[in-house]
Amino acid sequence: MFVSLFSNLTGFVPNASFLTSRDMSAQSLEEYLKDVPDQLGEPRNEPNYFRPGVQSTYAARSVLLDAGMDLSIPTSAGERGLLVVLGGLLSTPWQESSIELFAKAGWTVIQIDPEISIRKPNEDAYRRVKAEQSAWTVDQHKARSQRYKQAEGPNDPKIFLRDDKNLDRADFDLLVTLNKEANERFKLPPTGFELTADTDPEELGRTIAEAIDNTLAENAYAVAAAVEYFIDTHGSDAVGPIAVLGYSAGSFAAPAVAARLLAEGHAVDAMILIGAGADIFEISQTSVLANVAFNLTPVRGPEPSQERIDEAHSAYLKHTRLDPYALAPALADIPAFLMIADDDTFVPNGELLDQRLQRPHRVRYFGGHGGLFYFLPMQTPRMIRWLDGIVAARCPD
Repeated sequence: MFVSLFSNLTGFVPNASFLTSRDMSAQSLEEYLKDVPDQLGEPRNEPNYFRPGVQSTYAARSVLLDAGMDLSIPTSAGERGLLVVLGGLLSTPWQESSIELFAKAGWTVIQIDPEISIRKPNEDAYRRVKAEQSAWTVDQHKARSQRYKQAEGPNDPKIFLRDDKNLDRADFDLLVTLNKEANERFKLPPTGFELTADTDPEELGRTIAEAIDNTLAENAYAVAAAVEYFIDTHGSDAVGPIAVLGYSAGSFAAPAVAARLLAEGHAVDAMILIGAGADIFEISQTSVLANVAFNLTPVRGPEPSQERIDEAHSAYLKHTRLDPYALAPALADIPAFLMIADDDTFVPNGELLDQRLQRPHRVRYFGGHGGLFYFLPMQTPRMIRWLDGIVAARCPD
């Protein structure tokens, strides 16, 4: 059953054999390959400003590792079992404290920084224009700002004039202006998610479902690769019970991770979902982070009517296979701990997930998303006790 959920995902090419499942679009790959040295161990052609810790690459496959998902795989096994953790959109001290408490309790923690970006149907064209915008903005900022000076060597890149890396007000205002100019100079093409007067809502719902399913699957394949790597390194006996823990945005992918592990023959004994919800389409339109995943409003044209949005939404729910909305009923036999907030404006559909999971063990917080995370360190011992009880009942040996 779970294998079929992952089959025939349009556009998804699983390549998790080396701990990443994020396949590259042609534009992205082209940009990365410019930076890959010809010989093993040579330094990068350009410094990596976005990831300062990764300043060298090793040719061939390693470029994909650099662009893949960040995974933290422990070097030794704990005594309780294996806990797969998918973090939130932004790491917080409270989330990290919660994860640390699980590790101190004896759980082996495999942590993944989940991929949450949704690929556009015309990703290559969109990336090309975004790259043009970015390059023009950087060049103009260096030309107009007093922040840069030329380095000593003739081939060295320009460097910051001041030691601090915080933009002052003048720099910030300049960047805002330059970004607006770049948007005018280099017009972004439609993303492929716009609901125009000529768009078939049914087809758009299917397109969005495939795009979101692909992203969720990519996370699931990456975790599966990490688990297999851990087993290859430490042996199957070191794994023990397996639980999946998702924080906020990471909880969107947690059910897909559980389904993928089951499809590969691993028993999943429990799920913990914090600040979670179901129906990513609905969440994307009603969250305070609305339109971050995709925007239905055309770049040039009127906003779509609510009736047409509802038609696309219905088509999405019909076609998605890996949204928590679709997977929750199939995973209802796995004990689940659900922690949601009554006034969650970031992930407003916790109640729907509660229903789809058939009312699991749950904790309701009277506040919002931020407050729920603030109290995480205090609530984590409760989760650990619940998890220990589930494991003891399901794995008495």
